[in-house]
Amino acid sequence: MSTTYQIFEKAERIELISAAGYALLAQRFGGDPDARALFLQLEEEELQHAARVRLLAARYRHDSRLLDGSPADPRELDLMLEDAEAAFAAIREGDFANSAEEAVVNLIALEDRCARAHAELIAHDGHPALREFFHQLAAQDRAHREMLLGLKAR
Repeated sequence: MSTTYQIFEKAERIELISAAGYALLAQRFGGDPDARALFLQLEEEELQHAARVRLLAARYRHDSRLLDGSPADPRELDLMLEDAEAAFAAIREGDFANSAEEAVVNLIALEDRCARAHAELIAHDGHPALREFFHQLAAQDRAHREMLLGLKAR
């Protein structure tokens, strides 16, 4: 059983790692103005998501009812955090992609996994505020996927 704090802490960490990864990709593929602009935009959005997680965490940090009725199984969130950390390490080491196009393909797969993890958390019969929070994150993941597909289609 995870605490509300642990769930929000992991969710914020995923957003911050994602932002850092997008920032590195913007630097790495800075010679491609479209890719650079998209990666910088996605970095900013991930930072905004992290700020929203912090605000929600502050609001609900001590509300034990948030997890009432939910097994709050952290496995999906733990796996997503591992995926984000592995992707960031690969980006930092230069092993994530050899081109902006390859980065986009890999990022689409990562955003898909993130959306599935968030959807799994929505499926739990937990507090409506927590379910709505993960519903919004899943929608944002899908929006990022669409933005990446737009760059891929160019």
